[in-house]
Amino acid sequence: MRRKWGFRNRSMTFRQVRLILVAALAVGCIAFAIQAILLVGTTREALYERESQLLGMAEDAAVEALLRGDPVQAQVLLRDILRTPGVVRAEIRDLNGVALAIERAPFDTARSSTGGLWLIDHLFTANSIDHPLTFGGAAGSPRVGSLVVDFAAAHDLGFYRKILVINLAATLAAALLVGAMVAWLFHRFLTRPILAITRQVDAVDAEDPNGHLLSVPAWHRDSELGAAAQRINALLMQLGVAQNALRRMSTRDAATNLPNRALTVEHLGSVIGRCQAGRGAAVMAVLMDRLDEFRDVVGHDRVDEMVLEMAGRLLECVEAGAYVGRIGFDCFAVIIEDTGATEAAESAKRLVDDLVRETPASEGMLASVCVGIALTPGDGIDAAELLRKAVAATAGARRRPQGRWNFFEHGVSEIAHHRLQLETQLHHALDAGEFELNFQPQFSAQGVVIGAEALVRWRHEGELVLPSAFIPLAEDSGLVVPIGDFVLEEACRALAQLRFFGLMIKIAVNISPQQLADPGFVGRVVETLERHKIPPNALELEITEYTLAMERGSLLERIRALRSRGISIALDDFGTGYSSLSYLRRFPVDVLKIDRSFVTDIPSDIAVPSTILTLAEKLGMTCVAEGIETVPQRDWLIANGCHALQGFLFARPMSFTEFFARYAAIGGAVDLRFHRERHVIDR
Repeated sequence: MRRKWGFRNRSMTFRQVRLILVAALAVGCIAFAIQAILLVGTTREALYERESQLLGMAEDAAVEALLRGDPVQAQVLLRDILRTPGVVRAEIRDLNGVALAIERAPFDTARSSTGGLWLIDHLFTANSIDHPLTFGGAAGSPRVGSLVVDFAAAHDLGFYRKILVINLAATLAAALLVGAMVAWLFHRFLTRPILAITRQVDAVDAEDPNGHLLSVPAWHRDSELGAAAQRINALLMQLGVAQNALRRMSTRDAATNLPNRALTVEHLGSVIGRCQAGRGAAVMAVLMDRLDEFRDVVGHDRVDEMVLEMAGRLLECVEAGAYVGRIGFDCFAVIIEDTGATEAAESAKRLVDDLVRETPASEGMLASVCVGIALTPGDGIDAAELLRKAVAATAGARRRPQGRWNFFEHGVSEIAHHRLQLETQLHHALDAGEFELNFQPQFSAQGVVIGAEALVRWRHEGELVLPSAFIPLAEDSGLVVPIGDFVLEEACRALAQLRFFGLMIKIAVNISPQQLADPGFVGRVVETLERHKIPPNALELEITEYTLAMERGSLLERIRALRSRGISIALDDFGTGYSSLSYLRRFPVDVLKIDRSFVTDIPSDIAVPSTILTLAEKLGMTCVAEGIETVPQRDWLIANGCHALQGFLFARPMSFTEFFARYAAIGGAVDLRFHRERHVIDR
């Protein structure tokens, strides 16, 4: 780490040192130049003073030689003067400027250099001093001549040059020392704290940013650096809060605050890792049944309230230590550790019993649940796969009205895959026009055709697929609504043609709960009747007891709206599970249809059929029996006042072309098949 943050040429420390040293050297050079100029001037003055003193000492001897006119004495004096360092020439002159004696140094040093130091060479060139000679040497004495001495600066200034060099070295050394000290102080008290903060920032964990807050030395707590660190810490804490919120959003369900699918899979993986030999864990998928239907009826807000309440009840119902998560719009997951199949089954039963009850948000609708169970390690050790298998097991639980819970069975995945393929084919069939209607006639007690039930068929790859094979899937996928609209349209078109040829019968059409939950359904029915010019009493809409049991609000309003327009309402499969006299009292029903399961037991068991016939008579309703396959069944129903009869004994469902040829041509006359006396099913 030190090498990483050392004196690299791009580091802040290196740049600081370089800048400070350059600045120190520049300041030192400027200081030296000023000192050199001042030193040179002082030196020149000192030299001049020394030279003047030298000439003053030789003045008396020079005056004496000049007064005597003795050139030999003058030459001796001049030679003595030449022995002085730096003197290159000496001369004694009289008042007329005539030289008494002239002496020169052995070598011509007038042109000698100071060693190339330009400043000294420039300021200290050779100079000449003309010293006046006076009689007696006192001020005001008469002048008798002059002593002229020429000096060379190089000799005397060599010493001062050494002083300048030493001064330069000392100045530069001091500048470098001060620069290095300033650079160290900057590095110690600024750069190092910044590098330490940088390392702390690098060590911040992106998953937990507020767990690694920055620290600064005590002397920086109130400085700008401390303020910057505090600001970074504030940002880290804000980032930590945002990170926690984001983590919660990514791992928690927003509506219920339960762990979502991703967190549930992660937890299940941990549970699988902790499972001991011989004891595993159970994964239960708790599916809220019919939630899509409730949403279509009561709206999203009410359904959200139901889900929220279901989550609360689920947390209350599960045993201590169980894990609860929400893994789908209508599905929760419960994970129980250290359990086996028996305990898991008991837990599932208890959940179903505790959870299946009305909620305040459901407006009287039954918020039922079904539970799918997958076990580890028996069903696998992959968390996501186990969860998928538990959800797949709910399909079997939905088919068990009493139990409502089911273990995962191998092969369910293939069934689910087949259902997905079938759903895709249903979408294509709707677009490709592969659906068609068959019509099964309904007869009066005299054998006259008085109506027909429209039954949808799917011609897939050249073969007819019965409704029992695809209608449940269509209801689950929502395709039942467009399929129902197709059935209504084709039934009205068939009615129009039959009535045009004089067959004034009524056609019954089955209506799904999803269709009836659509606010625009009533309008579409009325518009279809008007477009085909069909009176409303020619159409009969069949609804199931399940539809009546699921809701009491908008459904009742739509049924009343349809009936107020003259459309008949038939209650299909009456008595099979949800029947209640309160339903018949609250809902405007015109026709009761006896389910084939009750007709099959006639005449050996007639308790339920006779009760339904009596009830219809008392309430003023028409009664239709379906699924008649034997003559005794027919005869008993006629004898007990059944208004309309339908079944294979008389005719199977047939195409419209065949229905038209068989019944429209005879104008509703008695069908000879109706009066057969043997148990022969219509072929």
